[in-house]
Amino acid sequence: MTRRLHKVAGLAALTLLTAALSGCPDNPYAPETWTKKLDDPQMFDRAVEKLENLGNPKAIKPLGEAWQKQARPSRVLQVIIELARPLSKDEAAAKFLSDFPDGRPASWDAAMPYLTSALQEADETNPRSVDSAVKAAEAIGNAGLDDGLDTLIEFANRPPTKKMLAAQVAAVRGLGNFGDSNRAKAVAALIKLVDRDPPPNPRTVVDKEAQRSAAEQFQRSLAISGAAINSLGTLGAPEAVKVLVLAIYRTPELFPQIRRALAASGPGVAPEISKILRGEHAEVNQLFKDKKLDRYCGDRGDLPPDQCVPVSAKDFYAAVVLGDLYDPKTVPDLLAALRRPPQPAYFFDEQPSGSQHAAIYDALRKVGSDKAADALLAIWSDSKAEIAERLGAHRGRTRSRRAATTTWASSARSSKTMARTAICAWRPRRRSAGSPARPRRSR
Repeated sequence: MTRRLHKVAGLAALTLLTAALSGCPDNPYAPETWTKKLDDPQMFDRAVEKLENLGNPKAIKPLGEAWQKQARPSRVLQVIIELARPLSKDEAAAKFLSDFPDGRPASWDAAMPYLTSALQEADETNPRSVDSAVKAAEAIGNAGLDDGLDTLIEFANRPPTKKMLAAQVAAVRGLGNFGDSNRAKAVAALIKLVDRDPPPNPRTVVDKEAQRSAAEQFQRSLAISGAAINSLGTLGAPEAVKVLVLAIYRTPELFPQIRRALAASGPGVAPEISKILRGEHAEVNQLFKDKKLDRYCGDRGDLPPDQCVPVSAKDFYAAVVLGDLYDPKTVPDLLAALRRPPQPAYFFDEQPSGSQHAAIYDALRKVGSDKAADALLAIWSDSKAEIAERLGAHRGRTRSRRAATTTWASSARSSKTMARTAICAWRPRRRSAGSPARPRRSR
């Protein structure tokens, strides 16, 4: 009996000694518990998930080191970014972060080495590295991190490649968020990205294989320039007006973005555009002279000079922008441009567009100034004028009180007559006897 008691006591002592040597179980709510397991391949994914749920920025450095060792998976960098973001008291409570009852402060300083590394050491042959570069560019830009501005600018100015394009576009977009102390630096970088000639348009390339390559290069250039133009519009940069004006004619494919950017660029836009209509904009005039933008010589530009067709792109785009600005001071220049003969604004797939007069009439309608009422009424009342011009003048009539009380109000009969004339002009002619019947559409 005594020997049995001694054995039981010995087993109990051994159990206590083992427990003492092994220590207490790890606390599952402490980040250190899971950062130790980042080196275990079988526990890696679970450890990353647990650290994300705990929301403690203490895990940023261990996660960053693991990100570098594990071939830079974007999932890990995304967790680093989430841990570095500040959280308000309510946001922290919604995530059940009991360690931060008053909210969580930002920890971008801890994350910045890994964000800049993701951009500076981006490897387009590694899909993980490319995805990490996208997330790093978005994080630096969205947070407006001054310490990452130089890295963003350097990355955005790299020659665009197919695999890295998404990350570079994210970097250019991010530059539009630096609106405080580093605004001037960001604007200067964006202007540099816009103020350059695009690669050759693929429509001018004859060889099909070369055309495919030219199309890819052209689209990449437009993606970078378009993102830079959008960022300039976000910042509202008056210092970029001249560059944006030239971009209208260098890359008309981006005209919708340029319109929005110019509309947000301050009161200096209207005088700059009006100089184009008056023929006094030296830079635009030189661009048209160098690139022969006032004539269409075929999609490839290879027609002989005597077969080229004049176009009115200069007046057309200028009038559209002035209509967006609603500035009555531009009306005299618009009316002067209206006296020039109508010409196609551009050609697309060898087909002419509408004339610059349509854009001018629309601009006058938007501005709504009394100064245009008499001129438009004169065109409307001229029975010898082209129907398209008279209808354009009617559409362009101003919203002013004077326009509403003039002869416009008493021209209902003429309007109906002209409408019938226009309909008859465009109505398909009836089939005469003996003429072949139209083919029916197949159902």
